[in-house]
Amino acid sequence: MKLLKTLIIVSIFSQTSFLHAQNTFSNLYPEFSMRLDATEIVDGKQLYFDLFEYNQISENVEQRFRGKYQLDSVELFEPHPNDPSVLYLWNKGYLYYNEDFTEKNTLCFVFEPDGEERRPTITYQKRTVNQAKKITSISTHPWNGIDRPPLETELTSIITFEYCSDTYLTKQSSFTSHEDFLNNNPSGFNEYIYNNDKLLDTIRTLKRDSLLDDLVLTRQLTYHHNQEGLLTCILRYDVISNEILDSTAFKFNEENQITREEFYFDSSLEKIIEYSYDEEGRIYEILEPSISRPDLIDFETFFYNDYGSLDYVEKGRISNALELPDRVIATIASYDYKDDALIEELSMTPDLINTARNDYDHHNHLLLEETNRNYDRDLLGGLLFRSHDLGSKWFYSPVVISSERSLLDKKTVVYPNPASTHLLVSLKDSQSPILFSIYNSKGEKVGSNTYKSGEEINISSLNPGVYLYEVIQDQKYSVGKFVKI
Repeated sequence: MKLLKTLIIVSIFSQTSFLHAQNTFSNLYPEFSMRLDATEIVDGKQLYFDLFEYNQISENVEQRFRGKYQLDSVELFEPHPNDPSVLYLWNKGYLYYNEDFTEKNTLCFVFEPDGEERRPTITYQKRTVNQAKKITSISTHPWNGIDRPPLETELTSIITFEYCSDTYLTKQSSFTSHEDFLNNNPSGFNEYIYNNDKLLDTIRTLKRDSLLDDLVLTRQLTYHHNQEGLLTCILRYDVISNEILDSTAFKFNEENQITREEFYFDSSLEKIIEYSYDEEGRIYEILEPSISRPDLIDFETFFYNDYGSLDYVEKGRISNALELPDRVIATIASYDYKDDALIEELSMTPDLINTARNDYDHHNHLLLEETNRNYDRDLLGGLLFRSHDLGSKWFYSPVVISSERSLLDKKTVVYPNPASTHLLVSLKDSQSPILFSIYNSKGEKVGSNTYKSGEEINISSLNPGVYLYEVIQDQKYSVGKFVKI
């Protein structure tokens, strides 16, 4: 079974803060960001929006770049209030890590449009992760605006995450004060329950009722799977009557790729989304027929270059679909690459053109991001620059690895290299389990699992190319490259 499928959706990501980039999986329409240009959509076993929100892509950039470089600071730019065609620096954030990168503190300065004044924010954010790089807490702390890195202060709010075997999220709790945290008195929590096959079975949300001064159930979802472990439907219940409020049903092809979603509210079909794929298993087309007008179908069609990367996307509407279909393209989005990294996106409509651009260094580190540049067309069809949306700059430094943390390097052998179907990892300590993670050339994690020394690691689903690996065993790690042929 193929574990992951890549689905790239064309819509510009409006990023309001670099502190936490999130992806939306509520209806398989994740938002698009050039920094996160490939969004992983799963095969039905992990189609759970609630579990992806804090534990997916954003940490790959912010936390540590393949064990060799760390993100130190980010500058955010927004349109000047007096001239939207000019970007000015309005926010700069600094990131500070502990030695093993299980803790990160982020603090920010806010700049005025004239560039003369800057004021620090009154709080900093701390984020902790476990050895599997799953987030265990996100907390807010007072900051004096001077000390860098910030001195440890008593938290004012915190979200905690609990896991089974460091992998499966079981509970997410929110606390609005340090006292509540110490007394284990959350303002609310999400509870995640799994079946015997480690597939999500139920999500329950409880929130504190101020009148009752107690936690009450406010949401309950159940997840249902077939014998192959694929998700077939999600049901949401009324917490009082226990009746089904709405549901989503999923259908898959023989390759375990999702082909159809059906959304129901109060037993009435409200929405349908259909997916088709090319011979390489890549998403080819997304269709959304109108429930009230079956002759109208919205579409998105995806085209790829010779290297398998997204080349351009057509988006529009098919009218008179039941007889003589008339296909009208409303938007075309195209993509340019350099050294396998997406550097530019161009989205065109008859009246408007939007562009987004990234710049990378020779390590494929993101250096510059222009989220959106907006152009109008004049009467002669020419372009008139209208405004920017957002921009950002990213700054890195080499990670200093202590001798204790790097001891694993000399004991690790990953072979064969090049490889076509599988890898093997040989370690001096063959007893302790290892966490083996694979990253593509853009630093995106494309696979991660726990193995024993000498156990085969299946890489047959990866596209040919150069990948980087990270091996973690007993809090020591090794990094390297391999070639998939």
